[in-house]
Amino acid sequence: MSDIVKVMEQFIRETRYPNLVSFCDQNREEVKSFIQHFETHAVAKANLQHKLKTAFFNVKGKRKRGPCVDVDLLTLFSEAKAESNIAAEGWNTLSSSVTNVSRTVRDRLENNDEEHDAALDEENQVRQPDDDIILSGINVSDRFKLYRQQSQERSEQAGFHVDADLHQLAALRNVILLKDNEYADSQVNCFGLETLTMLHETLLDKYLNCQITFETKIFNEITSVLRGLSVRTERRKIKQLINDIAKEASDEDDKLIDIIINCLNKLPNQERLGDDVGESELIGTYLDPVLSPIFHRPEENRHFRWLNVCLPDTESQRPDGNIFQAEQRRIHFSTGYVEVKPDKSRCQTRITHEDTLRLVNFCMDTLVKNNVKSMIAVQAVGYHVSVYLVSPETIDVCVMVELFSFNVPKCISELPSLIMHFDQLKRIMVAHETHCVLSNTRKRLAVDQPSYSDMMNVKKPKNIRPSLAFK
Repeated sequence: MSDIVKVMEQFIRETRYPNLVSFCDQNREEVKSFIQHFETHAVAKANLQHKLKTAFFNVKGKRKRGPCVDVDLLTLFSEAKAESNIAAEGWNTLSSSVTNVSRTVRDRLENNDEEHDAALDEENQVRQPDDDIILSGINVSDRFKLYRQQSQERSEQAGFHVDADLHQLAALRNVILLKDNEYADSQVNCFGLETLTMLHETLLDKYLNCQITFETKIFNEITSVLRGLSVRTERRKIKQLINDIAKEASDEDDKLIDIIINCLNKLPNQERLGDDVGESELIGTYLDPVLSPIFHRPEENRHFRWLNVCLPDTESQRPDGNIFQAEQRRIHFSTGYVEVKPDKSRCQTRITHEDTLRLVNFCMDTLVKNNVKSMIAVQAVGYHVSVYLVSPETIDVCVMVELFSFNVPKCISELPSLIMHFDQLKRIMVAHETHCVLSNTRKRLAVDQPSYSDMMNVKKPKNIRPSLAFK
């Protein structure tokens, strides 16, 4: 929880009519420590007001009326910025004075560096636990602990914007979020870009079998049938030809062929203009025909369903979709979750990033409560679909690694382009069946449930870019 929120909650308990003016008068130093992290007076004021409202409802519960938050922060903000600048200049001056001394000391120690490094290496080899993630001699687990500590300190001091600080918010739940070429600057500074890329590639090699491919002969026959597919094509004949081809397909390939049949039954001739596709239509017409054959295995009691209700594993939150394993006609355990937003939400970065964070929480709650090896997380923003695998690599570190991203077809003429992704979709299908199962050994995961509402800021500066691009 943010330090400023704790102070506000104590103030509200002790004050009969709490308001922001009184709080600022009584807690000048705490207020200055918080607002100095923001670039402008307006942004600092908006976030301080949001924090007081959050603290008020934490203490008093949900009420129609909140505290008075009108306040003039201009003088206090200027004072905080001036003190911050003075402190920075003082440290810079001290740093310059120390440079010459440190250079002399460094020269004296130069001869002993090799022996010192060798001793450190030997010490590390002794103290490194077997459960740590080691890549090319780099202890990724130790770096993640540092990254999580930095994120925790940031949450207590300045707070976060969900669309700009998504990776650090995930870290507070012991999750390393890895999306290809979309690593956060904070991640790069702590881990290094080369280490993040290596970790991502290592996890892909671990969970996706590159030897698995869609049968070449069947692929060629299907592409031959779909060549020249257009609005004038008679769909019934196309389906008959594809069903004949499917007779020779394996079980996995037959499921992928079902995607083609579903799309032929569902997709419009052309993309509709002048009318936004809502969430329900997006799910029924465009997403379900593709996702359902990948994850739905009723013959094996594994089910893929759309819903918008609370589940035992997700407490008060409601996922848009769920994958679960059934046993004795009851839900045994969940293996994945889905979040969907319509295409018009693409520019609303806050709600799209909130969906990603919800998937982190859904999967982590299930991993903590149930003995599941890994979880699938699917996020769709419009027609763009990202598939992640969430897995506990150690007791302290979970990874949320992007397996693949693709676009579902918007009309019948785009269907052939989806066939090009069948190799990757088949690998995801096999990975779900192989890794999203109960584990024979129980990993006691760290149970950390941060209060995100207390650390969120509401007004994001324009120069801050979103963490992820959903395209």
